[in-house]
Amino acid sequence: MSEFDVGRNSIQQRIVCEFLATAGLVLLLTAGALSGTAFLQFQDMTNENLIGVARVIGGNSKASLLFNDEQAVQANETVSDLAAHAQRLEENIDRFRL
Repeated sequence: MSEFDVGRNSIQQRIVCEFLATAGLVLLLTAGALSGTAFLQFQDMTNENLIGVARVIGGNSKASLLFNDEQAVQANETVSDLAAHAQRLEENIDRFRL
């Protein structure tokens, strides 16, 4: 009878170890998926905020240019800089979304 008990404990220990290993793997994969999703959402939100700020700066500079304000020279430089960096911004957004 003791031979069966040893065999049963061995199988029981294996089953428990396999169950714990499976649960650990599932927990690790779930944590990785949640972290990846949070990171991608953070990137999207940051990109949207950056685009919003660029539009506000561009809109404020356009008003100065349209009404021939004293700050039109500075606004012209700002709009030129924004236009030059627009392509880079689009490339960065496309790169992060892939």
